[in-house]
Amino acid sequence: MKWNFIRVYVGRERVYFDVILNIFFYFQDLITIIDIKNFRNMYTLSDIAKMIDHSLLHPTMTDKDLMEGCQIAKEYNVAAVCIKPYFVKDAAEILKGSDVKVCSVIGFPHGNGTIQAKVFETRLACKDGATEIDMVVNAGKVLGEDWRYVKKEINAINKECLKHGAILKVI
Repeated sequence: MKWNFIRVYVGRERVYFDVILNIFFYFQDLITIIDIKNFRNMYTLSDIAKMIDHSLLHPTMTDKDLMEGCQIAKEYNVAAVCIKPYFVKDAAEILKGSDVKVCSVIGFPHGNGTIQAKVFETRLACKDGATEIDMVVNAGKVLGEDWRYVKKEINAINKECLKHGAILKVI
């Protein structure tokens, strides 16, 4: 059995759930367990789907897995598919005509690339059809409290995103 994980964003606060796609229909029961005030009464299953980025990032996923994952995202009408950079063009084509966005990861998984490499990667992803970018910040610089570098890195990637009308999320 393959495990596909979903990230859920609730309101202004990001609440992450690792949810196996096979139990998607039981999601409302999971919400009860989480006990978010009146969440069940406030949102429909469709509303919840629009809070989900369907992540297709496992290193062993094949092109077939990625295509199937995009189809599942399209079927459930989730917010976005978070996809490997090399598959952005394909994902954009598969999701064409739907309102599921294409999100590419930059500097994934550890964020250790140079700022210039991340800017280039962002440019390519946007040109290939990504409308959202999940950038992995340089964790070593964060842990070392080199905030000048972190700010410079985020600003450079954000500037490239803005050129293409893409949304930047920093992870």
